[in-house]
Amino acid sequence: MPARPNDRPVGNRSAFPGKSMKLGIQSRLFFAFTGVIVLVVLAMMVAVNWSFQRGLGHYLDQVENQRLDKIAATLASAYGEAGDWSFIRHNPRMWTRLLDQALGQSSRPAANPFPGGPSPRPRPSPSRPGIPPFSDHRDQKPPSRPPDTPPDPFLIREQIAEEGHRAAGAPPGPPSALHRPPLRPPPNTSNFRLRLRLLDQNDQPVFGPPGAVEAETRHEVTWKGQTIGFLALRQNSEIFDELAEGFELEQRRTYLLITLLALLLAATASMVLARRMLKPVRQLAAGARALGSGAYDTRIETDRTDEFGLLAEDFNRLALALARNEEVRQQWIADISHELRTPLAVLRSEVEALVDGIRQATPERLQSLHQEVVNLSELVNDLYELALSDIGALDYRLEPLDLATVIQQVSEGFRPRLAEKGLTLLNRVDHPLPVKGDGRRLQQLFTNLMENSQRYTDPGGRIEILVLGENGECQIVVQDTDPGVPGNALPQLFDRLYRVDKSRSRQMGGAGLGLAICRNIVTAHAGRIEARQSPLGGLAIHIWLPLSR
Repeated sequence: MPARPNDRPVGNRSAFPGKSMKLGIQSRLFFAFTGVIVLVVLAMMVAVNWSFQRGLGHYLDQVENQRLDKIAATLASAYGEAGDWSFIRHNPRMWTRLLDQALGQSSRPAANPFPGGPSPRPRPSPSRPGIPPFSDHRDQKPPSRPPDTPPDPFLIREQIAEEGHRAAGAPPGPPSALHRPPLRPPPNTSNFRLRLRLLDQNDQPVFGPPGAVEAETRHEVTWKGQTIGFLALRQNSEIFDELAEGFELEQRRTYLLITLLALLLAATASMVLARRMLKPVRQLAAGARALGSGAYDTRIETDRTDEFGLLAEDFNRLALALARNEEVRQQWIADISHELRTPLAVLRSEVEALVDGIRQATPERLQSLHQEVVNLSELVNDLYELALSDIGALDYRLEPLDLATVIQQVSEGFRPRLAEKGLTLLNRVDHPLPVKGDGRRLQQLFTNLMENSQRYTDPGGRIEILVLGENGECQIVVQDTDPGVPGNALPQLFDRLYRVDKSRSRQMGGAGLGLAICRNIVTAHAGRIEARQSPLGGLAIHIWLPLSR
């Protein structure tokens, strides 16, 4: 069934709907940064909360220890007045009053400390500006005793005496501070009282539930240097202190607010960082698209010094290399077209002259046509080999051989041709040069060099082949006499289709492919090749090839 037009992907849209749902780099960076910061904030919140709970618990322990010290001092004074614990044993009223006094909920009574005595007049409260004096001590709120004030012995005696009168059935004495309405228990101590009990010096319960309780701390009660009992306080893992609970709740609210602000700041910072980090990436992507469309003059301007800045510099170098390669390619095509057009134009004109009867088909004329065909074939072969060497498709069979033998065979083959032109050949390579290479390609290398020297050296000159040094590699030099090559033209001799004299024909100067092929052959053998001016006045080609061990 043929596909409908609507089934085809339009423009750059993917044919698979799922691919369009993938997150971009900016979104991934945003979620990555935000996620990391959230984890850090949560970890900090947990650590701070743990530290706060630990510190709060330590603080509450110190508060309870201070309360135990006050209660122990009050109980010790009462014990000293009574002589034993009988006055408080199983007596909740006395226990409560002593705890109230120890925790700062009762003051020194404004009454006679001994039963039966006259009650003194109440002390007037000091008048202050704007505050009327109290007219009745019952309407006056007793001032709180400072935390470090020792327990009041008069009040303790009065309490013990009243408990003794009540036990003996005697009528109560005159009104005193004990007959005032009981004050409410101090805040934040109700749970503390429930967890506290009193033991005598033999660990027998005086007040409180019998039996040991797990996680219970002991606090000594001493009188005149002797241990008279213990205060046992059961530990509590929960916080019942109202102030502590309020403070903890406030801290949790503060933590939550800080966390929300940190997350908001993290999201904002992540968005800004993601945009900033992707800005050079977008520039590189736009530049890559421009290069892909053929705009090799594209450059990325950036002032960054980080990895993105280095990447932008590499991109600019790549764009410059592509521009140069494009220029070389266009020049290469133009040079090949010129090299092919010249012999084809000569052949066409000669053949048309023969066809029109303008010239006769003499043996000399046919020999000229044959030479043009040979030159054209050589050019095509050179182009083909150069193309193969550029893509690394030339067949190289590396094996141990003697380079001196290869040079000797090539030089002996050129002697007759050089003699016809009046050139002298001196081969100074007279000892073995063991290398690992392809004999056929090395013969082609020195054949091209000899051909180049034979073509450009003036009659009566000479060509020399010598070895300059052997230190892990051998340096072979092929040099000739006049004419020389300008110094600015030496680096370009290995370029394709380059000739120093542009006016030379192929019969005089060739196509300029021989040295380019030589460079590829030397490179394939892990060597180097360089053109210099010869001390003989002409051109010197230096070749470095590694020696085999």
